[in-house]
Amino acid sequence: MRYFLLDRPELIDKFTRWAAQLCMGLTASKAEKLAERLAPWILHHAQAARSTRTLLVVATNWSADSTLDRHAHALLVTAALDPEIGQLTRNATSSWIEKDDAPLLKTLAHVFQSVTPAHPEQMLRRLGDLAGSLDQRVQFDAERKAGVAEAVGAAIDALWGDDGLRPLLRKTLNTWFASDQKGQQQAAASAFMHLALQRDDTGSPVLLSGSEDSIPDW
Repeated sequence: MRYFLLDRPELIDKFTRWAAQLCMGLTASKAEKLAERLAPWILHHAQAARSTRTLLVVATNWSADSTLDRHAHALLVTAALDPEIGQLTRNATSSWIEKDDAPLLKTLAHVFQSVTPAHPEQMLRRLGDLAGSLDQRVQFDAERKAGVAEAVGAAIDALWGDDGLRPLLRKTLNTWFASDQKGQQQAAASAFMHLALQRDDTGSPVLLSGSEDSIPDW
């Protein structure tokens, strides 16, 4: 990677994609080791090129692999929070959610969840756009749509433990429930079912915890 970055910059893009694809033909342990070695170089290449195209290609391929999907998530989160290309990456995700690739969309839902504490409004808007886009995905069967909606709902569920985010999450869920977009309604329902199973320290549902005045009229 260092050789191509320094001496063959015109080939680094193709070589990086080839090396990332190579991970998918290895045993799980070797694939994970190679992915961990490659990730910093992929990020470095994106920084040098000021481009997210290779990030997207690698993340799409890795998301489809049960061994590498967590590495796709880690790579995109690192890029989205990077001082040099973070804004570029976060902006690019607005077009990535239009991709017709269910594993990638599930990874993106997880990425948006991880980046929300740092950029709450932007990432929750991305989650909403992702859920809403399901309505137009005629090429997705019901199972794939439900899988992506579930990933969005699980992201909201995971973020609920942050007291500072909870008012914004509640507002977001109410907006999705009232939406005309079935994808957002489905994601909201999935999130609500996740939250309904959460319990506080007393064993009471977290959705009903708090003072009497602060409990929302769900």
